[in-house]
Amino acid sequence: MDSPSRHELEAAARQFFAKLARENDRPRNFDPDYLDQDVAFNIETSEDRLKELDAQLILNQFEPWVIKAAASMVTQAGLDFGTFDDRTTFVAAKLAALALREEVRFFIHQLTTPARPFTPENPLFGEQTVAPSPHVVSSLQFVERAASAPRAVLATTIDEYLRKTAARGVGESRYNELARPLRWLREAVGEATPIEAITKEKLRGFRNDLQRLRVELRGRDAPFADRLTNVPADQINPVTALRYWKAVQSFFQWCASEGMRDEDPSLGLKLQVPVGIEPQRTEPFSDEELRMLFRTPLFAGYKSAKRLSESGVRRVREAHWWALVLSLHTGLRAGELSQLLPEDFVFDAPVPHLKVRRENAQGHKVKRTKTPSSTRDVPLLQVLIELGLRQLVEGRQKRYPKDRVFQAFRLGQGDRLSDGMTRYFGDYFRKFGLWKSGRATHVFRHTIADRLRAAGATDEDIGAVLGHSGRSVTSRYGGPQPLERKAETLGRLSYRFDVVGELGGPYDAKVHAG
Repeated sequence: MDSPSRHELEAAARQFFAKLARENDRPRNFDPDYLDQDVAFNIETSEDRLKELDAQLILNQFEPWVIKAAASMVTQAGLDFGTFDDRTTFVAAKLAALALREEVRFFIHQLTTPARPFTPENPLFGEQTVAPSPHVVSSLQFVERAASAPRAVLATTIDEYLRKTAARGVGESRYNELARPLRWLREAVGEATPIEAITKEKLRGFRNDLQRLRVELRGRDAPFADRLTNVPADQINPVTALRYWKAVQSFFQWCASEGMRDEDPSLGLKLQVPVGIEPQRTEPFSDEELRMLFRTPLFAGYKSAKRLSESGVRRVREAHWWALVLSLHTGLRAGELSQLLPEDFVFDAPVPHLKVRRENAQGHKVKRTKTPSSTRDVPLLQVLIELGLRQLVEGRQKRYPKDRVFQAFRLGQGDRLSDGMTRYFGDYFRKFGLWKSGRATHVFRHTIADRLRAAGATDEDIGAVLGHSGRSVTSRYGGPQPLERKAETLGRLSYRFDVVGELGGPYDAKVHAG
């Protein structure tokens, strides 16, 4: 039997997605007493599945469950999956992954905006209209259309470039640094713009706009046009703008090398950085600033669970309180802390610690880390136990065993998992006069590094605690630092005042329990 054509496989994918959508178009039976929690959990789980599928599509490497879906997809279309050669199997798996991705998006749509039309992100899956549903869950009627022949337009070309970049083994941080300005380029130029139609004049304007990006919107979801400001004091550091521009230039150099256009339109368009300008550095908190911070309402007494920045008598040590205190004593990244599960805390080991990892206790990959070296165990200092960390975690374990401990902070997309926590504390610092340029949640890591270095800790030891990769060849030999040595390093941490006293004393269930 001849292998099916690409057109036949695409038709199978459209049919497969339509079937998945029909199966998903049904009422949801959530417990009304826990409706918000159930919906939030389903949305977060679905977004994690999207990330898994995106990672596989970027790397062109598909896991067994996607291969199984591909087999089901082609069998449904009357094709024999067992007769496919490697190339046809790969194409089928890729199309199945795209169909599964749209199914997840459709499910999220049902949970968030069921009364609105649903539009597949990939044009392969056609146009659709929404029919009224008695269950307030949209019912879709799919109108199939043949996929148009691929064109060298900006959107598809950027996707191809990023897939090939990821396939080279580029780290997640570097990958996202490339993807971010290219996402803005798509907005500014237009996704459907042919690559050969992008002029030097158009790129000159985009380059100039990169220098006008509003610093306070870094990490926030906002249209590119809304990110721009003409106020120099509110603009990003020129060094950051240059890094973004170099990413755009790398993309167009690749386009020219691949023959997608005759010349590189970014060639010769330089972005000048004024003499004396250096990369933005985060200034650590001073001891006096920390004292000021601990005397703000969140720590000294707040109004209510929804009015944490207004003075009051409530002293419950909830997620926002603990996010800051834990950060100041572990150096976790905001994204790492925001993803912690109750099972990531180990209190009864010889060295109490928490685990920064990508898997849950069952071995399922449910979280993300910045780099492989970010995966680590971090000791828990006695001061955290004294302040009631165990009571917080065990309370969450009892009530919401599958949920994140810091569910109060929403997770952002891509490399912006810290988004919820970063936004909250950025605004909080501003409100109480503690914000400086570059300060957000990363200030906690800089503060710990500053104090440990002052106490004589080496960069190697500080890096082991913070999850930095060693740069020397020797650092790549052997395993990670022993937990005992990291505990010794963190034991040097001192803020030169009575932290427990400033924070209201040891844990008291009558005062501090939720």
